[in-house]
Amino acid sequence: MFHHITSIDLIGKKILVVGCGAGDDALRIAKLGAEVFAFDLSSEAINLAKALASREALSVTFEEMAAENLQYPDHFFDVVIARDILHHVDVTKTVAELDRVSKPGAVWIVNEIYSHSATELVRRNFFTERVLYPLMRHFIYGHDRPYITEDERKLSERDIAKIKKPLSHLEVSKHFNFLVTRIFPDRWQNVAKIDRVLLVALAPLAHFLSGRVLIVGRK
Repeated sequence: MFHHITSIDLIGKKILVVGCGAGDDALRIAKLGAEVFAFDLSSEAINLAKALASREALSVTFEEMAAENLQYPDHFFDVVIARDILHHVDVTKTVAELDRVSKPGAVWIVNEIYSHSATELVRRNFFTERVLYPLMRHFIYGHDRPYITEDERKLSERDIAKIKKPLSHLEVSKHFNFLVTRIFPDRWQNVAKIDRVLLVALAPLAHFLSGRVLIVGRK
């Protein structure tokens, strides 16, 4: 994802970081010379992000707001970045707002967890949820209580289509994580490399098999 961010000339550009949390991405991008705006629904996260920005002497506009009701002007941003946030929100309303506040020709970079609806039918059964997943949870995440909020869900192929709709030119649409984070932990780097090779080899089926998607495009 950051390869695509750094490939853009960010100096002086207005960048929106969607659902910024404690501000890691926003602060990193601000160091590249961009004018960064970032928001999150959590006041605690925003306060922490502001404190970190102050400590690093970085200028980032952090605000508390909902993704479905953005308080920014129309056609304001040159780049929109969303990482691991759209699966927490109303995708239809949020995409409409991101479309409104981004300029014509703006770049969107989206990196999200994903599961095809057909794959979800396999995952959402008694054996997987009540037997297999509890047995593998510690192995995959390294502990028994992964951080999963009540509003969290994986994006479906329908959600991905909604995200792509405002984009007139799609530059990247890649799928990742076939076995990683499902059977093997993502901290196993060699397995992750094999996983990527498998998805390349199975490219026609990648949208069925993957657990993460990266989208880069222009309006």
